[in-house]
Amino acid sequence: MKIKLKVPARQLQVARDPELANAKVDTTVVEEVTKSAMDPERPYSLWTRWRDAKERGAMGEVYELTAEGSPARARCGDEAPFGETYRRRAKPMPGMQPLEFLRMRLDSNDAAQLLFIANYGSRERRHFHVELWNIVRLDGTWRIWSFADREVAQSVKPMTIQFADFDAPVWPAAYLELNDDRITKERAWVKEWYELAASKKAAREAATIEA
Repeated sequence: MKIKLKVPARQLQVARDPELANAKVDTTVVEEVTKSAMDPERPYSLWTRWRDAKERGAMGEVYELTAEGSPARARCGDEAPFGETYRRRAKPMPGMQPLEFLRMRLDSNDAAQLLFIANYGSRERRHFHVELWNIVRLDGTWRIWSFADREVAQSVKPMTIQFADFDAPVWPAAYLELNDDRITKERAWVKEWYELAASKKAAREAATIEA
């Protein structure tokens, strides 16, 4: 059975950038895009820190990447049993699937969204996994505030999936305060990040053709 993507009637009335929201990054070049992607002040760094900590088995570090008092922390439960619950897949939590980064967008200077997919193109699965992380910046570091996931029919192209296919996040009011200078710089950085990803992909394809 195909699952239709939901487009909610209400939209969060904060800064939007359709150009960035619809941008597509080739997942094969994400790791080499830019060192600044590892900067804790950059939204994408949350994913790299989550992934690396999980690979090292540092589940305490993984747990700390959810914001205290957040819906994400509530879904993760207490810290003590978190690692075992995660390992046993006892309940849905972020990053359990082999995620591939799809796109990001900024809702304010301290609120952003990351979109991921997993198992797309698998011949063994009729559906692939889509996961949305709503993240906030706390003391200069990004953490997960809430997340949502769904299964989507393999016939759906990942590039057609939008943030609006999920319910609009309920952000704490403090994270919606816009700092014009900061949000402008952040959006400029995101745009440069996408452009650099595209140029590296083109260079790699050109090298492959020449070879």
